[in-house]
Amino acid sequence: MKILVLTLLFVSTLVVADDKWTITIENNPDIKKHDLTSVFVAGKTAFAVGKKGTILQYKDSVWRVFDRVTAQDLNGVCVDLIEGEGTTGYNVAVVGNQGTILYYYKNLPMTPELKEMIGDEYQEDTNEEKWKVMNSGTQQNLHSVSCSISYIIAVGDQGTALSFAPSDPEDGWEKLQSNSQADLISVCTTAESFLAVGKKGTILRYKEFSWKSIENLQTNTQSIYSDGLATYILTNNTLSSYNTKKRIPTPKDLHNYEAFFKLGDHLFLSGSNNQKEISLQSHYDNSWKLLNSGSTINSIHGNSNLIFAVGNNGVILKITPRKNVK
Repeated sequence: MKILVLTLLFVSTLVVADDKWTITIENNPDIKKHDLTSVFVAGKTAFAVGKKGTILQYKDSVWRVFDRVTAQDLNGVCVDLIEGEGTTGYNVAVVGNQGTILYYYKNLPMTPELKEMIGDEYQEDTNEEKWKVMNSGTQQNLHSVSCSISYIIAVGDQGTALSFAPSDPEDGWEKLQSNSQADLISVCTTAESFLAVGKKGTILRYKEFSWKSIENLQTNTQSIYSDGLATYILTNNTLSSYNTKKRIPTPKDLHNYEAFFKLGDHLFLSGSNNQKEISLQSHYDNSWKLLNSGSTINSIHGNSNLIFAVGNNGVILKITPRKNVK
C-alpha cells in the first residue's frame, strides 16, 4: 500500500500554560481539510482518524496520511503494542459509520492464523504496512473501539457491541448481546473488564463474556476513560469518577465538554466557555489552566512523553512536558 508522506510546516510554541507543558500546533494545509475525531498514542507512535476515511500516523516526528481505503467517516481508533521475536509490533483497529472496521498491523510475529486472515496480502516482510477492511456484520454506525491484550471491543448505535480476538483472527468479529438499544458512544478497557457508555445515561460492563447494565445516569454520556487505576465518565457538563461516584470540580466557565484525558495527576478537558469559545484546559494542584483556545478538540490521548489533542479542520495540538510528569 502506498503512503503519502506529508511535509509539515511547524510553527513555534503556540502556548506555554505554565512551567509544565509546551503546546505546538502541527500545521499542514492538507491535514486541515479533514475533521479529526479520535487519536491514540502508543509508545512513540500515534494514529488519528477522522471524517471521509481520514487516517494519519505520527512516526519519527512526522504526521503522514494513508491512502484512503474507505469514504466512511471514522470515529474511533485504538492501538495494541505487541512484543515478540526481538521487535515491537502493533495492531491498530479503526471503526466508523455503516459498520466500518479497518485493521492495521506492523512487525507482527507472523502466525499461520494471521497469515490466513491477511490472505493474498500476506508478505514475508512484515515490516510493510498493511490495512484490511474487515466484515463487521452490521450496518450500524460504530463510535468507539478499545484494545486489550486478549480482545478488541467496538460499540455503536442501537446497542451494537462487537468483539475480535487478534489471537484467533479466523473467527472475525463476533456480535455480542449488549441487552441495550441505546446508542453506545464510548468504550474503554479497565483492569477487570470493558465499560461502555451511551445515550440515555447508559453504562454497561462486559465481563466474563456477557454485558450487564450497571447504571443509568440522568444525561447522555460523552465518553469514558480509564488509566488502569481509575475510570472517569464525561457528560455534556460533568466529569465524575466511576469508582467513587463523585464529581470532579471543573472550570466554572467551561461547558459542552467534548474530550477528557488523564495522565498521572494531570487532567485535560476540552469544551466551550460562556462566550462560546472552544478551549483546552489542564488541571493540576487544584487549579485549571488554559492551554489553548479557538480549536474544537474532539479527542485527547498520550503518555508521559507525548500527548496529542485533535479536532475539527485538521487541528492537531502536540502537548509535551517540560519536566517529569507526576
